[in-house]
Amino acid sequence: MVMGLMALVAGACGAVQSGANAGLQGRIGLGATLVINCVISLALAVALYLASGPRVPLFPGGFSWIYYIGGILGFVIIFSMAVAFPKLGGALTVAIFVFGQGVM
Repeated sequence: MVMGLMALVAGACGAVQSGANAGLQGRIGLGATLVINCVISLALAVALYLASGPRVPLFPGGFSWIYYIGGILGFVIIFSMAVAFPKLGGALTVAIFVFGQGVM
């Protein structure tokens, strides 16, 4: 139940984020919008890391680079949604995004 609620909240946040990014992009440009999103995400991630108890190394040895691709893909998601949302609209952009997840 809790996981389903979290997924629902994440979906709603994605829709709101896309609209907010589109509005911000229209006022300050795509690059600045991405920087703001990434800085805020980084600050919250650092806060969670510091508040989550015992520290583990951020980059332990023996891991392939592929385990760190999430950061690159997160940037691609934010970038793509910020570009597509104002041109395609919210519903179509999110529908295509979800379809892309289903294809994988």
